[in-house]
Amino acid sequence: MKLRTARPSTSCSPTTVTYSMTSPTLNSRAEIAAAFQGRNMYGHLTTNIVIEELARDSAQVHSKYIAFAQDGGIQTGDYFDAVIRTDAGWRLKVRKAVPRTPSVFVET
Repeated sequence: MKLRTARPSTSCSPTTVTYSMTSPTLNSRAEIAAAFQGRNMYGHLTTNIVIEELARDSAQVHSKYIAFAQDGGIQTGDYFDAVIRTDAGWRLKVRKAVPRTPSVFVET
């Protein structure tokens, strides 16, 4: 299987987990959970997933997302991920979310 290159390239090491959107950068599962708690999120879809194996135990992934808020807002964007293989399986090491559109609010 030929894999296309997803950019930006991200190096992997098993010492940290990073989630970055526009700001701030979140560096632990606890920080990520706290940042998303209380948000007006309804759900999201991830599609067009492209995986490039960098080494036996690491890969980079590029995908697109659409997120839905409970109030009708919608946002689209791209995820740039670095994943690593651990004893427990493949795990997200770094995720950078790059919004393509701001939230669009639906009038009711």
